[in-house]
Amino acid sequence: MKHSSESAGTPAFRAVTLLPEHSQEALALSAAAGWNQSGDDWHVMLQHGSGVGRRSREGRLVASIVTLQYGDVAWLAMLLTLQEFRGHGLGTQLFVSALDAARQSARVTALDATELGLPIYRQHGFSPLMVLRRLELRSAPRLNVRTEIAGIQPVAPDGAESAAELDAAVLGLDRRWLIHALWQQKRNVMLTDAQDDSSFLLLRHGRAAYQLGPLYAGSAATAMRLTEAALAVTNGQPVFVDVFDQQTEYLNWLRSIGFREQRSFTRMADTRPALQGRHNVLFAMTGPEFG
Repeated sequence: MKHSSESAGTPAFRAVTLLPEHSQEALALSAAAGWNQSGDDWHVMLQHGSGVGRRSREGRLVASIVTLQYGDVAWLAMLLTLQEFRGHGLGTQLFVSALDAARQSARVTALDATELGLPIYRQHGFSPLMVLRRLELRSAPRLNVRTEIAGIQPVAPDGAESAAELDAAVLGLDRRWLIHALWQQKRNVMLTDAQDDSSFLLLRHGRAAYQLGPLYAGSAATAMRLTEAALAVTNGQPVFVDVFDQQTEYLNWLRSIGFREQRSFTRMADTRPALQGRHNVLFAMTGPEFG
């Protein structure tokens, strides 16, 4: 049923600033779309970023967008509108407003686009940077997962800053606050390979599946070893991973152990060259919510 945009001169939707205390409402919004973000993810985004939404006349949160500031890069994410409230231009309004604000405060604005979003973002001046393949594992992997792998170990208690520095060098994004925030969530798992100073893996709990990433490694073999160690933690629960599509050896290995492709994302930015980093060691991203 279509919802009237006005009643007795009163707009049907009102703007709302999204704060950490709105995390559960926002979670309901993303869950309705089938997205994997958790309440913890929303809390981090709304604590450190700028969230804006729209409420219906009844007070229900029906649309959202979040801007995260990574140094001089503005990251746009969580552009959502509930299915039954689409057709009123809410998403367009939120996106254009957030984009205008981002371009006033940042050198580069970036995002991960779905296939449906690609042509829309091109119209707003965004250009593709790379393609990510989301793979999912819905059952136990087709390999004998080892619980102990030589050299693979948790990141040391004082290792968050080193991990953040590696993250910035690889992605060309200064996400130090994000790595530290995710570090503080005790349920998350952070691993490294003692023999590879370019290695780092984060495994975190999502709403419907574990999210594996970011994953950095000096070789595909190290990326596989880190992934196997992470899978030992998941106990056969579903796992999502967003893989840089140029890492074909790693992609083929994931498929061989039971991962299947779900969808693709295209990383885009409105300034080129942009987000220059060490992409040779980049295997998997953190997810479109965090970049």
